[in-house]
Amino acid sequence: MRPRVVPDTNLFIGARFNPRSASARILSLCLGGRCRAILSTKVKSEVKSMLGRVGCDGEFGSRVRELLREAEEVEVREELPLLMEDPDDNKLLNCALWGRADYLITNDRHLLKFGEYLGVRICRPSEFLREFERRR
Repeated sequence: MRPRVVPDTNLFIGARFNPRSASARILSLCLGGRCRAILSTKVKSEVKSMLGRVGCDGEFGSRVRELLREAEEVEVREELPLLMEDPDDNKLLNCALWGRADYLITNDRHLLKFGEYLGVRICRPSEFLREFERRR
């Protein structure tokens, strides 16, 4: 069974600036069908906005647009009032919870401190890759 993952915006940024990073490898796993990317409208909007600021053209831009098209879009029917130091992170947790994600992959320290939240594993890209390789 392929894991259901919510990639934080910072994965896209990391992949943009380092095509050999763990972040870039995770996006490739999603594009290759080995993982299922789960995104809400709010998360997609944030990804598009951030990448618009840093530049998202060429082959990388094409791959991101493909991933955004292929990702399973989750309808967050009700925003759960989660207790977060950074309330902007709620959209990621809500996406993961409503989308029944296995993983929320991020480099955000506010999210990483949870480790796990209501059955969703929250980890860094490199940790996810280690766990993914062990599952094979």
